[in-house]
Amino acid sequence: MSIISSSYESPLSLSLWFGPRKLDRFEARLGFDSEAVYIEALQGPKDSSDKANWVHQELGIAWPDFLLKQIEEHARGLGFRYARIHDPSTSPYFHILTETLPLSSGEYEKIERRVESLRIREAQQRSPELSDDEIFALKMLKEEKGVRLIGRKVFLESRMHPDARQAFWDRFRMAVEAQQSTIRMQQRIKSFINLVAKNNGYTKKGDVFEKRLRPAKPRSTQK
Repeated sequence: MSIISSSYESPLSLSLWFGPRKLDRFEARLGFDSEAVYIEALQGPKDSSDKANWVHQELGIAWPDFLLKQIEEHARGLGFRYARIHDPSTSPYFHILTETLPLSSGEYEKIERRVESLRIREAQQRSPELSDDEIFALKMLKEEKGVRLIGRKVFLESRMHPDARQAFWDRFRMAVEAQQSTIRMQQRIKSFINLVAKNNGYTKKGDVFEKRLRPAKPRSTQK
């Protein structure tokens, strides 16, 4: 059990250490209310798949399953009725990820074709409409001089120099690529939590995955 400072998550965590360094651990961030223990996050260090495999071989069980079993056992003994895993999308960290997954060459080409199509349509004064993800990517660029977003349509001032127009579309393409890389990481995190919850008997209920804990069996008093 560890106390670790965090801006958005509980500082209390149950950790499984596999090395001497500060980040050599897999952990479950914990929260509580009167009836349940909450697993706010299940996380490990970057590029830790080899360590995860080693832990699995040593324990005979995957690290998130091991941590959940430890949490459930102690929560049951303390009289908690439920264990609940937060949907990762409810965490502020989920929306400000600094770690992303690289796109495939095909995905890069798809984005490049899409942005080129938008550029041509805008040059022809057909005011292309952006998707939700593209609008988010555009807003990542902060304020672009000579660029306006009205509704879903993007407008570039007619007096913009051709080089400036091309530079904008290049920056926009890179922003879209960055946004899609983040989305891929978010999808991986959600898939991971969904699988862990399913494998351990949790049911999705609103913003949490819930498991009812059976009361702990009383210890025998027979000698």
